[in-house]
Amino acid sequence: MLLLSSGIENIVRVKPQLNKFVLLSFFQRVNNFNSVNQQYTEVAPVRKKLYLIGGRGLAAGIRLPNTESIDSNRSGLEKNGVIFALA
Repeated sequence: MLLLSSGIENIVRVKPQLNKFVLLSFFQRVNNFNSVNQQYTEVAPVRKKLYLIGGRGLAAGIRLPNTESIDSNRSGLEKNGVIFALA
């Protein structure tokens, strides 16, 4: 899943015509985001909108334009891995 996610993020960087779409990213744990936060710092400014779904404080202290964080604590989602693809 990490490789798939990296691939999507790389495509977003090199294909500006895809930047009109919304990107949804789900993180089971905050520390999963911490290991890729630099990638999201680069991707967020070129996205129409980026939604980060995960634990409270997922991207705390990191400037991510066009980004909204959604707290998934106690939702049951933290026990699942989810991939959404819209084309």
